[in-house]
Amino acid sequence: MRTDAFHGAVDIIGTADRPGHVVAAAIADDDARHTVLEYAAERARDLGLPLRVVHVWDGHRRYPDLLLDAALYDDLDATTAAGAEREICHDRHPAHALSAVSRDAALMVVAATGDPGASHPLGATTAGLIGHTACPLTIVLPT
Repeated sequence: MRTDAFHGAVDIIGTADRPGHVVAAAIADDDARHTVLEYAAERARDLGLPLRVVHVWDGHRRYPDLLLDAALYDDLDATTAAGAEREICHDRHPAHALSAVSRDAALMVVAATGDPGASHPLGATTAGLIGHTACPLTIVLPT
């Protein structure tokens, strides 16, 4: 593990069978998306890779494509937002969908959204990803 105190992020360093070609930022419709996008965009620039913003849609909320566009243009500069790839996965199990997305990624960035005192302090999706991604995983901690 490697921590980044400035961003409140923890990298779970693993080994990938093959190097990925994007930095994947998994976002939900919550307050953590800003930090996830900011950190993922910075890492994508550092690695010289495209940023791919991913949302797992369970079918309950309308217009997941508008969520992606709003998040990108609200939280990133216009050039970075315009150049970012967008992906919507339809799945009732976000960890399963994001694990599949990780096969193309050099790094996946997610947020810890659980209650620190709860049984899943990282959130069910993030906890479900640990040890189940094909690339290193970065968990952005609440600030």
